[in-house]
Amino acid sequence: MNEQSIHEELAAVVAAQAPGLPAEKLDELAAAAAGLHISPETMQQILEAFDRVAEAVKEMARALMEAFKPIIDWAKKTAERFIEALAAGIVPRRKWLHLAKHAKKARTRKKYRNRIRRAVFAALAAEGGGSS
Repeated sequence: MNEQSIHEELAAVVAAQAPGLPAEKLDELAAAAAGLHISPETMQQILEAFDRVAEAVKEMARALMEAFKPIIDWAKKTAERFIEALAAGIVPRRKWLHLAKHAKKARTRKKYRNRIRRAVFAALAAEGGGSS
């Protein structure tokens, strides 16, 4: 077989395995494989192996996310409790905290969340958080 037909076969194998690949990238891969004297069958096996590796990495990432989910949830809950305790010592009225969580209307909850946020930022700014 001549180099042109091997290049075309390699390009066909790559195109079949990665259909969304641009033509110039497809030609680059086929030329590199032809330069390394890789047969179309070997190229097919290489591309399939890369697909299997990619699937294994995705599965491992999913498993890690599932394993870390309880830890992340615990850290989130702890951070929320810490912020609530910090805000409880700063806001002028405990009623604001209650209404920010339990008001019937979303507009009212938002209003009190904003009041709490402004009070916390004002308290932090008053403590001299700037550079001197």
